[in-house]
Amino acid sequence: MTDDELKRLLETNSVDLRRHFEITAERLKNELQIVAEAVVRVDQKLDQKLAELNDRMDRRFAETQAMIKFSP
Repeated sequence: MTDDELKRLLETNSVDLRRHFEITAERLKNELQIVAEAVVRVDQKLDQKLAELNDRMDRRFAETQAMIKFSP
């Protein structure tokens, strides 16, 4: 194999490898975006559940305090 043939082969492989890398990177970027959006949704749901739990606990504490206040 001559030097020129080797250079062309390396250039061809380099171009192919770069293209493959670009496709893979784009796919990973898209998948990462999907995961990030899912994390945001889960975070919002957790915030909502935490707020609901805190409200419920506050009501129960208030009820308990009221019972203690009016108990003989």
